[in-house]
Amino acid sequence: MYDKITSIITKTIALISPSTARDYVKNHQILRAYEAAKTNGINRKFSVRQTSGAQEIQESWQTVTDRVRQLVRDNSHVAGMVRRFTAGLIGEGSWPRPKILKNKNSGNFDFNVKLNSEILKRWEPWALSACANGDSVYQLQRLCASTFFIDGGILVRRIFKKGKLLLEPIEIDRLDTNKDSDDMNVRIVGGKELDEYNKPVAYWIKSRFPSEKDVQSVRVPASEIIDLYDRDRASSVGGISRLVSCVLNFHNIGKFRSDTMSLARTALGFGIFVETEFPDDFFGTTPEGTDEQGREYDYVTPGGVHYMRPGEKITSVKPESPTAQYEPFLRAELRSASVGAGMSYEAVSNDGSQTNFSGTRQMLLFERAMMRYTFAIFEEKLYSQIYRWFIEFEQSFGKPPLAMPGYDENPYHFLKCSWSRPKTEWVDPLKDAKAAKEEIEMGVNTLTEFCETQGRDIEEVVQTRKYENELFAAAGLKPELTGNGEE
Repeated sequence: MYDKITSIITKTIALISPSTARDYVKNHQILRAYEAAKTNGINRKFSVRQTSGAQEIQESWQTVTDRVRQLVRDNSHVAGMVRRFTAGLIGEGSWPRPKILKNKNSGNFDFNVKLNSEILKRWEPWALSACANGDSVYQLQRLCASTFFIDGGILVRRIFKKGKLLLEPIEIDRLDTNKDSDDMNVRIVGGKELDEYNKPVAYWIKSRFPSEKDVQSVRVPASEIIDLYDRDRASSVGGISRLVSCVLNFHNIGKFRSDTMSLARTALGFGIFVETEFPDDFFGTTPEGTDEQGREYDYVTPGGVHYMRPGEKITSVKPESPTAQYEPFLRAELRSASVGAGMSYEAVSNDGSQTNFSGTRQMLLFERAMMRYTFAIFEEKLYSQIYRWFIEFEQSFGKPPLAMPGYDENPYHFLKCSWSRPKTEWVDPLKDAKAAKEEIEMGVNTLTEFCETQGRDIEEVVQTRKYENELFAAAGLKPELTGNGEE
């Protein structure tokens, strides 16, 4: 029908202007090329509206976050996902490895060993109680990872107390959305005061969690805040839960489990019913199945023998539970949820029966790629900023102040460092080790890069090897392996 109408209109236009008719047909072909744009037929209820990234998150964030938090408390799969994500991203914790070069260096590996060692010497005691609540930097990292996954983001504030640099983790709920405005003078979205380019200028933060005690907010300059989230649209000014697209999947799983359990209990609640003319001989003064007031209970004892009064009948349906669709439904929902969360089905379900070694390995490699992607966000937005705050504090208030002449002119020179990554276990240790060795021997990989992929630092490896060799030599023993891995 649509083609006939188009043909009639085209022929009519062609009588006056053939070129216009050609353009008309061309435009209609382009329009019809996008099925996703159709608003008729089965898609007529797929209604959408144009919104900015900031609007989408502002309208949905609280509801989505509250639902995900509930799932973390009640759903074993979601709770396990959060722990797996945190363990994969943080592991034992990440710490800086200063890579400051000498002022007059001979290459990219001519490090200022003395200055780098001094920074680590100061970092280690500070990191153990770096948070205002007494937590370590590493506990802060774990908290940031889980909150990033659940809430979509977290704030970290720099504060100074009793001559110490401290860090305060702040949940997004504490941002004062009542301050939101959009006029000629100031634009505030979600409690974040923004400039014309959506860059935060300040944050309006409450000192208490609103559900505990609603208090007035204070304006904190953006220079004192780390805003950790993953921007998914240019117009976004915050993040949202990694589980936003799978909330309903896990809700359906929970409801289906609950309903299945109810059916299973009902199916077990059947026994033998005996109709008799002398029920008092069996019931006594308080008939079985009633309370002390003689009111009937609304359940029966599973597997019991129940005596009924003359004239009483029972009609029942014994459901099959769980049905044959129980496991397929759970697997389908978990697969869908794992895709949305960016994790493998095996990791979400803890079920390895649905795949082979090759498939599991492929999913594991995909998961590690997602972890590298997320680690880059943390390194850029969280780790590097905390490290900068630490260096600048030690320069000004360290005992003694950390000597870094020329820092103001070239801070990058002094802030250069790498962060330890979580150790990555081999999928197939023997094959993976041989492959790594061959890559190094071929010259397409280096020991330095290989160590980094394994969560190690080449300098620490070399120093440890040196220590081991000296230890064996002092004992008059010879190590089984040399530094080249040969017997």
